[in-house]
Amino acid sequence: TDDPAPGIVLFHGSGGNRPLPRARVLARNGFTVLALQYFSPEIPDLPDALVEVPVEYADRAVEWLSNHQATTDGPIGVGGISRGGELALLVGTRNDNISAVVNWVGAGLLFNAVILDDDLNPAPETPDTSAWSLNGDPLPHPSLESLEHRADLTDAYRVWLEENTSEETIRGAEIPLEAVDAPILLLSGGDDDVWPSKYLLNRAEQRLEHHSYDAAGHGIGVPSLPTWSNRPAGPFGGTLSGTATAAADSWPRVIEYFESGAGP
Repeated sequence: TDDPAPGIVLFHGSGGNRPLPRARVLARNGFTVLALQYFSPEIPDLPDALVEVPVEYADRAVEWLSNHQATTDGPIGVGGISRGGELALLVGTRNDNISAVVNWVGAGLLFNAVILDDDLNPAPETPDTSAWSLNGDPLPHPSLESLEHRADLTDAYRVWLEENTSEETIRGAEIPLEAVDAPILLLSGGDDDVWPSKYLLNRAEQRLEHHSYDAAGHGIGVPSLPTWSNRPAGPFGGTLSGTATAAADSWPRVIEYFESGAGP
């Protein structure tokens, strides 16, 4: 609109594609949205991949949008898709000016760095370090060494955590959600073929609102757009109808969460 609106910062996932459809739907619902690119091999001064990305960069994005002339006074909403869900929660723990956090098919703990190959699988050259850094130091994360390369990557992650990662390591990588002074909405797919988003978010759901859609995969998008990219033979899991149902059901919840803390 021509008038300032409440602000939202969105974070993409490990594929590096900015979440423009979500940003457009949120803008249509009365928000000013920044779809932030936080790594790219093609943009100077950004990390090439999801390897030790500085959390401070996301902090500055929230501050920048908060002070923008297109944004009203009041707190900023943050949302993240997949690995961007981690970043959204991290920003929520570090910033008192957050109105709400939405985590689409992400996790409630910090994970390893990732470089994807052409099939969207972790590439062999992925370093065993964190996806995120703070003050130049990598944040805690489970080690990649015990992650088996399986056809079913979702199962591989689950085995990696349950059988080959100590509870102490997992707890050390958990995001301190109690430090987020804002409502948090978790959305997952019960048939996620990229990683076990329902399993990962179940660890945090005791204190949060978690909606999981059994027939949806990793690609829960926005309503009224084609779901062909999420077809059963595609890379994300779920069914066409299950993914469409998840999008239609989740978006009113997303809008409500961002509106509830949007300020004046």
